[in-house]
Amino acid sequence: MNTIDEIVKWADTLKGWQKEAIRRLLKKHELSTQDFEEILLLLKAENNLIDPAKLPPTPQPLISKDIAQIAGKEKRILLKSMHSVENVNALEDKQRLNFSSTGITVIYGNNATGKSGYSRVLKKACRARDESDPIYSNIFKRPSNKAPAKAKFDLEADEDDFTIEWEDETPSPISLTKISVFDSKCARFYIDKANDVFYLPYGFDIFQRLVELCRKLKRVINIELDETTPTYDKLKDLQTPKTKVSSLIDNLKPETDIKEIEELAKLSDEELSKISKLTKIIEELKRSDPKIKADNIRRLNRRIERLTEITDEIATTLSENNTRQLETIQTEYQSAKKASLLSSEEAFTKESLPGVGSEPWKLMFEAARRYSEEFAYTTLKFPVLDDESRCVFCQQLLNKEAKDRLNRFNEFITKDIQKRVEKKQKEFNKANDKIKDLDLSEENINPDLLDEIKDLNRDLYKKVEIFIASSRNRQEQILNSVTNTNWINIPSNTTNPKKDLEKLSKKIEAEALEYDKTQDLEYRSTIEEELTELNARKTLSLHKSTVKGIIEKLKICKKLRNCTSQANTKAITKKQSELMKLIVTKALSNALTEELNELGIDYLLFTLIPSGELGKTYHQLHLENIASDDVHISSILSEGEHRTVALASFLAELRTSSNQYGIVFDDPVCSLDHLWMNNVAKRLVQEGKTRQVIVFTHDITFLLALESESVINGISVSYQTIQRRGKHVGSCINDVPWHAMSVNKRLGYVRKLHQETSKFYSTDPSRYEREASLVYGLLRETWERAVEEVILGHVIQRFRNSVETTKLRKITFENNDFISVTNGMTKCSKWMVGHDQAAADLTTMPDPDEVNSDINILYNFVKNLRNRQDFTEKSRRKLVT
Repeated sequence: MNTIDEIVKWADTLKGWQKEAIRRLLKKHELSTQDFEEILLLLKAENNLIDPAKLPPTPQPLISKDIAQIAGKEKRILLKSMHSVENVNALEDKQRLNFSSTGITVIYGNNATGKSGYSRVLKKACRARDESDPIYSNIFKRPSNKAPAKAKFDLEADEDDFTIEWEDETPSPISLTKISVFDSKCARFYIDKANDVFYLPYGFDIFQRLVELCRKLKRVINIELDETTPTYDKLKDLQTPKTKVSSLIDNLKPETDIKEIEELAKLSDEELSKISKLTKIIEELKRSDPKIKADNIRRLNRRIERLTEITDEIATTLSENNTRQLETIQTEYQSAKKASLLSSEEAFTKESLPGVGSEPWKLMFEAARRYSEEFAYTTLKFPVLDDESRCVFCQQLLNKEAKDRLNRFNEFITKDIQKRVEKKQKEFNKANDKIKDLDLSEENINPDLLDEIKDLNRDLYKKVEIFIASSRNRQEQILNSVTNTNWINIPSNTTNPKKDLEKLSKKIEAEALEYDKTQDLEYRSTIEEELTELNARKTLSLHKSTVKGIIEKLKICKKLRNCTSQANTKAITKKQSELMKLIVTKALSNALTEELNELGIDYLLFTLIPSGELGKTYHQLHLENIASDDVHISSILSEGEHRTVALASFLAELRTSSNQYGIVFDDPVCSLDHLWMNNVAKRLVQEGKTRQVIVFTHDITFLLALESESVINGISVSYQTIQRRGKHVGSCINDVPWHAMSVNKRLGYVRKLHQETSKFYSTDPSRYEREASLVYGLLRETWERAVEEVILGHVIQRFRNSVETTKLRKITFENNDFISVTNGMTKCSKWMVGHDQAAADLTTMPDPDEVNSDINILYNFVKNLRNRQDFTEKSRRKLVT
């Protein structure tokens, strides 16, 4: 079955605008803005929303040549490192987490070392089923700001290296979204939720793109709908309290009868007279009404609200931004004037009188223009230079020289440089007047109100006074700066008391509400309801045209809603689900069965149930042969089964894809026994043959299992260890963790630590003793590891379930070996951290040379014993044929 052929057949059954949309989507990989606007016009036209100025295009038939070519092969994306991590938990700065581009990268970290911080960043930056984990900054530090988590990633795409930056709560770069992440929360999604398919055959993307187009159409239409939807601001007085008018307004529809509005808005003379009568009665009741107190309080509150507006206006007008803007405008104005003056000096140097082109001269010339056009020569444009024209100043006939002079003057006034002066002068005057006209007088601030505030809140009163005084000073200095053109040392303003005033306003309103509760008279309620009804009808009579306009807008809104209904994506999703079931579901189901078998869950039979939503098809796991469908799979499976089935689902999804992007696992074997854990290790190593595999784990047994399987399969393994350093977590080390180190690696590590410790022997004895104690503790652990690895030759091994008896042929252990182990362990135990010496024991910590000698004792012991073991193994091989 061909996906494209099926889509073309389906398009023939759709509306014209939808068919045209599919034709263009198949023809182009990306729709242009013009494409979108034309499809929108087609949709609106089908719903009788036609703009004569923007007629829709004629839809074209969908034919085979409209189908776009299949895209080329995608690049292989590899993670090389993650670094420059910021605002992520308490992770240490300047750390770099490296990833091998081939085989498996194992990132080991004990609990509370910061491993989860790095895995959370990868989960957020890359592709993961679950995205619910937030990334917090260090919660034990008070943040200076709420900066988002950030990180940088070094990547490789087809041997091209590049670095990209990632920031939380922003769309991840496409390169990172190619990499898939699996953790315990993702596992729940695979088991309990329906999941969409990320990797689809060519042509299936048309459904998602069509859904996105429909959703964009709906967004645009909804914006127009919001703009067209009538507001009821002018009718607020009609909407409350509850009246017949408010009921009508609240239920306005496109079908509302205009006659009903006309009838309700018409009041008789008797009804108008009754309004006056009832109003007087209610005013009499108010004289002894507690509500008067509430009204007085609210009047005070309104004055405070006005003061709040004034302080906000002052703060805005005298802001640093406005001040700098005025300085800039003045500078530009002065520059324009200077340029104009230079121009006038060049043009009028030969005139008889000085000052031609100056500001007073320009005022005189413009006055002459107004006199000429308004009185002397009302039908002619100034200057009038015909044969009979006279000078508007001396009223004598103009000779040729005078005419030439007038003409030059006029050309100077009207040319561009002068117009720029006038423009800049207007801008300067406007900006200057805004500050100059700012009213900071006592009359505007209302000193009586300040006294009332002083009684209510003395601290707020002081803040307001300081703010006003500071603002007056700043206003004066700004205006002085305008005069002197010196903008240095203008004092900054104090904090705007707006928020404190708003807080006081809320408190006062709450007090008024308390007074409102003190009265509830039945008689008053009755007449107030009647008066309210009459006043509402009277108000309606003033707003009839507004109400009619709202009804017209509601009719347009109905047509726009019809457009959004046609852009519904349900039919798109249904068709995609049909094709998905026929083409994709079967392949995914087969892959899941194979993965379950490889992971050892072949005794459970699962099927995939497809469903669709918003142009995507989802698959839900279904367990066969269960008695009730109401039971969730997660309630049936054990924790280990739950994790393994989810992991199989994740791997099955990858198996159906043709790409080889990297995958990341965060503790994939939690809750698994050693058998399933080994199965997972084998499967991940197999995956490491064809793609980059990154595994975060705190399980040393799993680390060793991955290492063992990689050796068997010839797959390279690289290690990173994440450690805690005191309060700092997330320290990255390019090596296996201490627990997984061999004896030789441990000896190298202890020797290096001893070299660093020796530096403090002479300069800081106390620190030397602490550090040397740590050296002895690690040396003791290395003796213990030597027992397992060297003395017992891995015949038995911690974290391994088997006993390898074939390795017994090299085992040899003599009395001197026993003495060496006993003496080494005894001395290390004496000086290690945690050993409490007797008070009378005055011996001091061994010096660096002695510590080095103790390290060499273990080194030589291991070296000599292994040489003897090699000889023993050769001898014993002859005993077994």
